[in-house]
Amino acid sequence: MTVELCNTSLESASHRVTAFVGANRWKTNSYLVTAKRSGRSFLVDASGEAAHLLPALEGLHPAIEFVLLTHGHFDHLSSAAALCEAFSVPLVVHSGDLRLLRQAPFYALRFDGAPVTLPGALLTLDAPQAPELAVLGIRVIHTPGHTPGGVCYGVGDFFFTGDTLFREAVGRTDQPGGDPAGLARSVAQLLTAMPPEGIILPGHGRSWDAAAARAWWQGAAGAPAALDRFI
Repeated sequence: MTVELCNTSLESASHRVTAFVGANRWKTNSYLVTAKRSGRSFLVDASGEAAHLLPALEGLHPAIEFVLLTHGHFDHLSSAAALCEAFSVPLVVHSGDLRLLRQAPFYALRFDGAPVTLPGALLTLDAPQAPELAVLGIRVIHTPGHTPGGVCYGVGDFFFTGDTLFREAVGRTDQPGGDPAGLARSVAQLLTAMPPEGIILPGHGRSWDAAAARAWWQGAAGAPAALDRFI
């Protein structure tokens, strides 16, 4: 299954995913994930303007329970503060990206000319108060390389890969915290963890299926293209 992501809905047997593309130069994807049986929902990344996401989220019953970050770059959390405040939910991030997250306002100012605001409710994945993701069927796969605390999330057949893995490209590693060898190990680990029917939903661009991604990875022979148009 390969689609152009733009306010697009995808469904598996267990979950429904709605993809939103940030209306700015970064075109970062945010994903609303809803379990079909329980109706429980959460958001993966919170990009673009909050006004773009709020109308879709306000009609949910029950409301979203938290926002999961794939990593701490500013373009993936630009609307997080407003959304977390509106729904009284935490932003959840891997502890390895806490420093990068705290630097996000500076990087937003540098690259976008305007700072972002960080949510007041911020939790790390290993914090005692963090949501019990395994209970919700969310698999956490630590994938350092693009950033130290980069994480991919598996939910049923869907894998949210942030800037670790795009369609026919990996994330850049020339920013602080980048590690090319580490990213290569992470991508190999990620592709091994996916079933053939897995659907890759990246932080930018189109979706991809796991079988095609594995074939591409083998052909890349350890030297994949890096997508450097994004942070």
